[in-house]
Amino acid sequence: MIKGEKTRSIQAIRYLAAIIVIIVAFGSSAIAQDKVLEQEVSVNMANVNRYAILRSLTKQTGFVFTYDTELIKPNQITTINLRRVSLKTVLNSMFSENNFGYSVIGNHIIIYKKIDKDTPIIEERGEPSVYLISGTIVESATSKPLPYATIGIYNRGLGTISNEEGAFALKVTENSLNDSLKISYLGFINRTIPVNQAIENHFIIHLERDYIPIPEIIIRSREPLELIDNIHKNIEKNYGSSPALLKAFYRESVSKKSKIQLYSEAVIDIYKSSYTKSFKSDQISIYKSRKIENIDYTDTLLIKLQAGLDACLELDGIKHPFDFIDPQNYNDYNFRMTDIVNIGNEAAYVVEFSQKENITDNSLFQGSIYINTANYGVHSFEFEINPDYINILSTNFIRESSRGFSVKLRNVRYKVDYSYVNNRYFLNHVRGDLEFFARKKKKLFGSNYNIIFEMAVTGIDTNNVERFARDRIVPRQTVLWETINEYDTEFWGTDNFIQPELSIQEALKEINARLGEFKKD
Repeated sequence: MIKGEKTRSIQAIRYLAAIIVIIVAFGSSAIAQDKVLEQEVSVNMANVNRYAILRSLTKQTGFVFTYDTELIKPNQITTINLRRVSLKTVLNSMFSENNFGYSVIGNHIIIYKKIDKDTPIIEERGEPSVYLISGTIVESATSKPLPYATIGIYNRGLGTISNEEGAFALKVTENSLNDSLKISYLGFINRTIPVNQAIENHFIIHLERDYIPIPEIIIRSREPLELIDNIHKNIEKNYGSSPALLKAFYRESVSKKSKIQLYSEAVIDIYKSSYTKSFKSDQISIYKSRKIENIDYTDTLLIKLQAGLDACLELDGIKHPFDFIDPQNYNDYNFRMTDIVNIGNEAAYVVEFSQKENITDNSLFQGSIYINTANYGVHSFEFEINPDYINILSTNFIRESSRGFSVKLRNVRYKVDYSYVNNRYFLNHVRGDLEFFARKKKKLFGSNYNIIFEMAVTGIDTNNVERFARDRIVPRQTVLWETINEYDTEFWGTDNFIQPELSIQEALKEINARLGEFKKD
């Protein structure tokens, strides 16, 4: 079994300035939108695909199009000959058979399918009906996916993250239709899309990098330990002094040679106690869960993740300070301020840290801290165990080792982010990646095992928050996989979850098919 290592970290995205800018922008959006869509263009193109036409319109107008490829069908061959007509006329001509609308936000024109009586909704007994928003977040310059982007609804504490492939899915109720979807990523310019234009439109959402030219002398002049001390001084202001109720999605997997052995998911409720003046611990309650196993009879070693849920709470680096931001341990690390990067409409100092060279009897951490330049909240911690001395810590992670096997720790990485909602930071995303190597004694070859656990907060409530009854609480050190009985592909209903990567989706489909065949026999 694997013991959840107690580590933690921080992320904080400053939204307030962004919200003020967007509200002002929406005040004049109708005029700006009409002006863009009514500008004059000419298109004379025969037997070309729609993508080529849209690219031509981008060159003429300077505006980039965002759309669902399944709806727009960019490879469809089209002929169009229109001279000195409005941009909207050309778009209507291209998509006359569809119920499409057009929206201008920034330098993007969104082509979307309008909500109507045929728009699918997801229903679950006793829960409000929801609409589905999905998409993929990519870097504009390279079209490479952006993993762990934050996708949220303004002011509602409702959101999710993109997976490693940049894909996301978010379910919203009717009362969010007139709100805005905000997409944020460290070092990139935020994107906003009206919720009612994103329903049932799987957009490829391009984010552009935002470079902040900061003279090196400014970077050198900031003392990194002073920045870290300011994190501690501003905890009450940034993280509040009252408890909160969080809804989150959690998943964990164990893979052998890239083949999934165990996979578990759960929707959970979290009682998050105050960051200040509180002796009460956090609590977790499982609301809904499912699992699947793919164990061969030839598998001689099975690795399970213990206390993954508990580890996600312990990875809250503000409540449980990491070793590297604890003043008592400053002398164990080298600290350098290396950069200032964009966070939405604000900026963050980047402080890198590493184990001091004279410490050779322990394996410490190395990584980066992203500290908001305005309020000293921490946007993110990204760190790993020093690989040079990682074997020293193997016994801390491996609780039991099967007789006759040698198990070694290869790599341990963590990422923890926070979101900034209504002037307060909340835990937003936690991920741990652990790699082990196991070999049967007296055998030449062994196998690599990868363990991933991940939690994304999808809802925040700060009103009438109460601790859970004893019978609802998940016991510490729980092995989640052992508490779940089945896996159902239609399981999540109206609840939000992290979109599985394609490799995981395909693996689960194959496993389900094989299990189905086995049951028939």
